[in-house]
Amino acid sequence: MSYQDFENNLATFDAKLGDLGVRMEQTSLLGAQFALARKFLDDRKARPEDECCRAWGARFKEWHDAMIVVKRMTDACLTLAGAVPDGALAKLLRVVCKGSLTQDFEPDQAKDFFYELELASRFTKSGFSVSLDEPDIVISGNGLSGPVGIACKYPSSEKQMHPHISKGYRQIAKQGVAGAVAIGLDQIVFHEMAHFIDFREGGQEPQAVLQDYLRRAITDLVKKREDLYPSEDPINGCILTLWAYGVYGIPVQMTLVGAAQLQCDVANPRLHDFNTICQQLR
Repeated sequence: MSYQDFENNLATFDAKLGDLGVRMEQTSLLGAQFALARKFLDDRKARPEDECCRAWGARFKEWHDAMIVVKRMTDACLTLAGAVPDGALAKLLRVVCKGSLTQDFEPDQAKDFFYELELASRFTKSGFSVSLDEPDIVISGNGLSGPVGIACKYPSSEKQMHPHISKGYRQIAKQGVAGAVAIGLDQIVFHEMAHFIDFREGGQEPQAVLQDYLRRAITDLVKKREDLYPSEDPINGCILTLWAYGVYGIPVQMTLVGAAQLQCDVANPRLHDFNTICQQLR
């Protein structure tokens, strides 16, 4: 994305927040990061490129965090604008705007709700019809045999994994719909890593590395559930995801790298639907 596209998206996002009646507190961390992104965009137009680079080089980490937050927030909001009712979108955004979305992999309620928002936006981009209804998201179309409910969970520790899965299944059962639990593992996997991620390191395709990790995580989850949670429903309709922004590509740029892995019984009547959904998240 060019800086001009970035600037255009930011202006459109500001207008959409106004239409929705959602206010971002300028004194909040999120508000400060949006203000920093605007300051950078103004600065790069006002000064020669080399001078601007020198000035912002000393603030690289702060700038990097802010640009990731602004990109993710604007992309998700603008993708869902017009695709879901304004009231449902505004309800989520009001919670998200109160917390931190910094890619530091530290727990925050805003990140829990943003996982739902970003997942819904990815489904929308993939061509599904999306509604922000219980269990959290309901998707249809795009080759699915019928509506599928998605319960979204964003645990911050391995200890939370199985309780989150069980809670997701209860949410789905309460709605009486076919569904899957989507578990975002970002805070668990990336927590010990440097917050500035360089996907060029290691010499391997980053998505393949993430995908391999998820396959091993699924195997571990299934075994632990059988051994430690025998009274709980087995893992049958669960999608694990991993998403993170880092530098990658030629030319090098800020890139979202992600992976998804499904665990589902071969006898599950919605196996094909769940596979279709998982493929679209990769």
